[in-house]
Amino acid sequence: MNHRTQRFSVGLLTPVLCLTLVLMLHSQITSPKVDNFLRSLSTFANADAGRAAFNTAKFSESERRLLENGFRDPRYALQVERLVKTIKGAAPGPQPAVKGVLVLQQEQATKIQTVNTQLSAEAKRIVALSAQATASTALRAATGTPPKITSLSQQTIEPGQSLIIRGTDLLPRGNVSFTFGSSSFEAQVTEWTNDLIFAQLPAGIRGVTEMDGNVTVRKLNRMLRADAPIHFTPIWKYEVLRSDQMTYAGPPFNMAVALATFFFTGATRWCSPYNISFPAVPFHELRNTWTIHSHYYESDIDAIDVQGESPTTFIGATTLPRRTVGQICFTINWEPKVFCVVTIKGPLGVPYK
Repeated sequence: MNHRTQRFSVGLLTPVLCLTLVLMLHSQITSPKVDNFLRSLSTFANADAGRAAFNTAKFSESERRLLENGFRDPRYALQVERLVKTIKGAAPGPQPAVKGVLVLQQEQATKIQTVNTQLSAEAKRIVALSAQATASTALRAATGTPPKITSLSQQTIEPGQSLIIRGTDLLPRGNVSFTFGSSSFEAQVTEWTNDLIFAQLPAGIRGVTEMDGNVTVRKLNRMLRADAPIHFTPIWKYEVLRSDQMTYAGPPFNMAVALATFFFTGATRWCSPYNISFPAVPFHELRNTWTIHSHYYESDIDAIDVQGESPTTFIGATTLPRRTVGQICFTINWEPKVFCVVTIKGPLGVPYK
């Protein structure tokens, strides 16, 4: 065979091989059974009817893979979307009850007022019982005996809250002060006997974090004093932070995959972990003892629930979540927009960033 004949044979053989390869590949990626099912998608009244037809057809594993790829074909996008929207899922789990900022602030104010009322009544009762002894001890108390604090009505105090100080040799009357870190506040005193003082921490304290401190009783000449440890709890301020729309940390939602999942397994829920971004706190770090008080996830379709994550997962943390611990699940008939809503708590007058 001469070179010209060889070139002709190779030239003829190349398109034949290409055609054969195309036919072989085509036979691997489709089948009449799968093609017929895909063309029938428009005839199904809903996803349940489509799944019944799928089960009747008894597709092999290779045919299932071809079918899932077929669902991704743009030619069937409208039919796939129509069927997915008819999938009925279980009702979502209940969302945790979250108290509003005003409610939280009022709860603290009510607690302080309740304590003050109870302590005021207790102080008056004690003073009335010991009134007859005051005159006989006043002279001895004035002789220069150092005061002594024997007990406090509580070990923690908040701005505007009262305190009963019990002790001995507290007369003659001087002043009571509270010290927390570098800050000092003089108390308002309404009862002062030789063994009891009824004092109130000023209500307008701002810019002081929660910490241990001292209450100090000074007698009239201010040279004689007694100290007792007490813990300071500030008036809490609450802020609500809302994340950007959360993004998938796992496979993103896909209607073709959703329909295949329903047909193949009967599952009606799509679950995925999510990434979370808070634009107000770019580095997610809360400063100055601010912490997470509560958090929940909200959605535009109100049909989500959370698996593998407790409502208390992030409470008390000083770092805002960067992603979910568990998965957020929703019925696969529509893709929701999901946001993380966090209420943070910190001392009044102290910034969180």
